[in-house]
Amino acid sequence: MDPHLRSKGWALAARALSGNDDQEALNERGHPRFYREIFDAFTEQKVEQHCWRERGLTIRARQNHFSLARSVMLCLVRLMNARIVTAILLATCPFVTAFADTKVVLPDYERFAEPATKFLLETTIPGDFKTLEGIVWGLLALSSQCPDKHFSSPFLPAAISSSSQAESAQPLYMYFRGLRRDGRKVILRFTGDANRYLNNTAAIQELVKGALEATIRLHTNKSTTIYYEIDGEIVEEWDA
Repeated sequence: MDPHLRSKGWALAARALSGNDDQEALNERGHPRFYREIFDAFTEQKVEQHCWRERGLTIRARQNHFSLARSVMLCLVRLMNARIVTAILLATCPFVTAFADTKVVLPDYERFAEPATKFLLETTIPGDFKTLEGIVWGLLALSSQCPDKHFSSPFLPAAISSSSQAESAQPLYMYFRGLRRDGRKVILRFTGDANRYLNNTAAIQELVKGALEATIRLHTNKSTTIYYEIDGEIVEEWDA
């Protein structure tokens, strides 16, 4: 092919099709709107392939041209979604316990009904949580998936259904805002709606706070002091 014709093809292939019937829309043979005729004669895909060929690239080369960018984008998406997917799996798949468990303390309701009986017992939840905050999140969100059905989660609306604060209540993890550590002091941070659980009847407080505090001490030490922060203020006195 004449080098002049080929260089003209490169120029036309690298720019959008002209909307005017001017000289730029003509090829060197005098046929008007050469690329528009191709569009009419073939599919849009054929035009795209032709333009890439005019740039000196085959279809395989075009695919390779985008493969690196596509791989980088897929990796970024996978990294962003990894934690979300993990959370969904932990919340929906009981068989995750076969891979990793975290020790927690929950109330045994049968023992709770018996006076002078230790009712806060060690059990597990699905998921291998490494940080103390992660363990508390797991306890609040996954305690209902404890494999031993003698245990029941005190952090769900069903646990406070008989109290006056049950209406429109959400699970306690919805009100949890993380924790802070200062030596042997652990501060659990909640929004005001957490009082539905934390400032309920004495029995409910014993179940909720007992499980939280025993789990934290299980993963720290027995001398750890736990405080509750509600809407930015440390609460030291409770109604019940």
